[in-house]
Amino acid sequence: QRLEQVRAFVVSTDPAQGFSNLNSAAFPAESSITGYPNFRRTVTITANPGGNADLQLVTVTVFYKPIKSTGLSAETSMSVNSLVSRR
Repeated sequence: QRLEQVRAFVVSTDPAQGFSNLNSAAFPAESSITGYPNFRRTVTITANPGGNADLQLVTVTVFYKPIKSTGLSAETSMSVNSLVSRR
């Protein structure tokens, strides 16, 4: 869901959005996700990956505590990466 929101931000024609305004501050870390108290997520934007000024690398990381028979396990995470480009 968050990755799709980042992609929508990149192609938006709103003057405050778009490729040139994409940065991690536009998507602050969430210490919990509404309705999912054992989850949190971060968005990291890496400008110019591989030296290409027309690309940005977006990494969305979701942290969660799996449920086991004795309660919650230690926090673990999963990341998804995507490249976005200037139009």
